[in-house]
Amino acid sequence: MSNAETRKLQDWIAELLGRADEAAGRLAKMVMVHVINGVKLGDEVRTFAVPAEPDEEWAKNAAEKVWTKAVAEAEALGKARQTYAVQAWFAESSKPADRYVFSIAVEAPDPSSLSTEPPTAEGIAAQGMRMGEFFAGLHAQSHLSSMRELQSELKSLRAENAELRAERIKAFKIMEEVYSQAAERESQKRRDEFNQKIIQDSVDKLSLLVPTALNQIAGKQILPEQSGTLVLLLKSFVESVTPEDLQRWAGTMRPELMAAFIQLATTVSPPKPSPTTSPATTNGAATK
Repeated sequence: MSNAETRKLQDWIAELLGRADEAAGRLAKMVMVHVINGVKLGDEVRTFAVPAEPDEEWAKNAAEKVWTKAVAEAEALGKARQTYAVQAWFAESSKPADRYVFSIAVEAPDPSSLSTEPPTAEGIAAQGMRMGEFFAGLHAQSHLSSMRELQSELKSLRAENAELRAERIKAFKIMEEVYSQAAERESQKRRDEFNQKIIQDSVDKLSLLVPTALNQIAGKQILPEQSGTLVLLLKSFVESVTPEDLQRWAGTMRPELMAAFIQLATTVSPPKPSPTTSPATTNGAATK
């Protein structure tokens, strides 16, 4: 409270002292109470008794005492602003005849400060409340800091997990491609081995017919021929060959081998005469 406001309170007290009222009597006491939430009267803070013949000096001292007590009370409560009301009680009245309301703005205490309070019940309570607020704020800050660290770590783990997932998918694709290529190479190898085996078997079987084919070309036996059983086996093989087999072999066998096979095939299994050819035509004379 400034000096101007203290002067206002002193003038109000002086006005009460000079008020003449036979029914109410003289000013007997002043009671200072705490105003809660700006509208409700709270606990009584202090009562100031009025002497029988007060003067102007007493009014000044009374105003200073009210101010001092109000400041001490506000600082003990530890809040930024407190409101008080001074009630004027006359000797013959059962209720206050007047009141003076004022507010005191004190500096808010530092939450981190644990300064000593006055050795009163109000001081102890205020100190306990301030310490509770300080430790509650400290706990809240520690909890908030831990939450931020956990969120940062969780974000980092999510990013790392995403990278690992992408690398694993990439590795799976590479492995799948490698396995596919290996399977294709193995399949191609088996196809080549099978085709080579077929060609080799064909060559081996055709080589058995070479003496017979050369003897027929020469018109006499110049090479020993194989037994009849082997000839029958080769004949069965030649007759089992389909046009599709010949077409496939033509793309893999050398021309000279393919020509030798055809010659041997016609030797072992000569083509049958056309059913449309008449015997007369075949003998070169017509039957009349």
